[in-house]
Amino acid sequence: MTTSTPDDPIIRLVDVHKRFGDLVVLDGVSMGIPRGLTTVLLGPSGTGKSVLIKHIVGLLEPDAGEVWVDDVEMGRASMKQRYAVRRRFGMMFQQGALFSSLTVLENVSVPLVEHTKLPA
Repeated sequence: MTTSTPDDPIIRLVDVHKRFGDLVVLDGVSMGIPRGLTTVLLGPSGTGKSVLIKHIVGLLEPDAGEVWVDDVEMGRASMKQRYAVRRRFGMMFQQGALFSSLTVLENVSVPLVEHTKLPA
C-alpha cells in the first residue's frame, strides 16, 4: 500500500481491460481523475461508461489492470473497503428514475437522507 499525496489523482486506472465473452468493453484504459474536481463521463451508448464506473466503485473487477481509489486497490479491497469507497460517490445514469411527487431538491436529498445520518 502506498500513501497518496494531495497532488495525486484520487482515482487511477492502470491498463484496465474488461470483456464480456467476445465483446471487448475496456481495452487498456489508463487515466487519472484529479482530487477535488467534479468529473463527468460522457459518450455514446455502449462505449463502456457504466462499466468503467462499476470498476471504480468495485462492482466489477478488471480482467487485467488496476483500479485505485486513494490508497485502495479495488481488485484487492475487502467488502468493507469497497462499501466505504461507494459511499463517497454519486452517480446518475441516463435512465435514472425520479420521484414525480418530489421537488428536485427532495429527489437529490433522498440518497443523503437514506444513507447518512442527515436529518430528513
